[in-house]
Amino acid sequence: MTKVVRHAFVVPAYGQSPYLGECLASLQAQSRPSPIFISTSTPSSWLAGMAAASGATLVEHGPNRGIGHDWNQAIAATPAEWVTLAHQDDVYLPRFAEETMARVDRFPTATLVMTDYGELAGGTLRSWTPMLAIKRLLAEQAFLGRDALVRRGGKRRLLAFGCSIPCPTVTLRRDVADGLFREDLKVDLDWDAWLRLADGPGAFVRAR
Repeated sequence: MTKVVRHAFVVPAYGQSPYLGECLASLQAQSRPSPIFISTSTPSSWLAGMAAASGATLVEHGPNRGIGHDWNQAIAATPAEWVTLAHQDDVYLPRFAEETMARVDRFPTATLVMTDYGELAGGTLRSWTPMLAIKRLLAEQAFLGRDALVRRGGKRRLLAFGCSIPCPTVTLRRDVADGLFREDLKVDLDWDAWLRLADGPGAFVRAR
């Protein structure tokens, strides 16, 4: 019988990303350890080696049907109750999982937990850019100092003027996440998914 874990990271890996090693290292360094899965439709000995070196479970699927299919398959790759889709070109600060799951414990009705983020450019962290400022402003006008949005109107307001939920920071409750992403879309499939999720029950929560 498959053991169900509380939280897992799943990396939807494609090809041979030069940033994957840094991503996996950041997931290994979490203050609250979580299992790491790599989901791919482009298996290779290189990717198998990366998984072995990081203690990750490699799960293969196919054929390649686009990003929506990749994300849905990534969610399906783990039995965890909560899943973070860790993008292969991002790194996660050591307390990401700890802070995220603390919000889950605090808000039992949560379906989605999001965090803030910065941008890495040439090895330099940029904590402020015009795009980051706009996303934070959109989030603040919805949350209004709160940590959770429970009502549909508040969740919709968060997304009304653009996608202010940073996709790589999102942790999803598994029972609402299976098959969440539309596979016929090439762009904005995360925005579409969050809008549909906003129409259902459960809170959108942020960790700051």
